[in-house]
Amino acid sequence: MQITVHETGIDELLHRLDALGNSSQNAATRRKALRVGIRVAERHAKDDMSTTSPSAPGDPPGVDTGNLKSGIKVGEVTSDYAVLESTADYSAYLEFGTRRMAARPFMRPAVVNNLGEIETAMTGVVDEALDGR
Repeated sequence: MQITVHETGIDELLHRLDALGNSSQNAATRRKALRVGIRVAERHAKDDMSTTSPSAPGDPPGVDTGNLKSGIKVGEVTSDYAVLESTADYSAYLEFGTRRMAARPFMRPAVVNNLGEIETAMTGVVDEALDGR
């Protein structure tokens, strides 16, 4: 299962960066900003998991064996998007639920509930690049 994050919250800074020229350096800065942002989401996806297993419906899953938590990783990062993935076979069942089990979302909330922190982290990378020019 994968969650993809596109850089939308810092459009103004990215446009300023693009206006400065040097497209290869700008692409590298965009990748770095997205990598920093997706790592914030990765940390929250792992940290928000409950120490109580089983978890309540609607809450992030509880940690039982640690397989789900250790399988959350940053995937592909380009200058346009970053991927947060979970390699556990049952990730989608927990994230979205099934006919017999209510969802215990952990990936989407890690992004949605922390957009401010993600944007701040990404903005810091872009600001640093702009200041260095």
